[in-house]
Amino acid sequence: MIRSPWPVAARPPCRVRVDLQRFGPQATGEVVLEGRWALLPADGERPLVARPVGLKRGPLGPAAPGGEADAVAGVEAMSELVADLAREIADAIRALPAGTGAQNE
Repeated sequence: MIRSPWPVAARPPCRVRVDLQRFGPQATGEVVLEGRWALLPADGERPLVARPVGLKRGPLGPAAPGGEADAVAGVEAMSELVADLAREIADAIRALPAGTGAQNE
C-alpha cells in the first residue's frame, strides 16, 4: 500500500475516487452515506470499477431534549459507515484481475 503523499519515485497501482452526495444524520434518526466511488488506474480517468454506494445506520437512540439525536452516537455511526465503505472498496481492489493497473495484495 502506498499512502498519500507518496514519493515521486513511487507510483500507486490504482487510485480511488469517492463522490458523496449525502453523509450524516437525517431527520429520520438514521445516518446515511450515499454517493459513488470508482477505482481508477494509476494513469488515466477510465474507471476500472465504478459503483454507487448507499449505506445506513440507525435509527439512532432517543432524541435528546432539544429534538436532536445524540451527537456521540451520530459521530460513531458516521465512522462505522466510512469503515463499511473502506471495506467495500478494499474488497473491489482485491478482486481486480492481475494486469488491470492494480496489484492484488
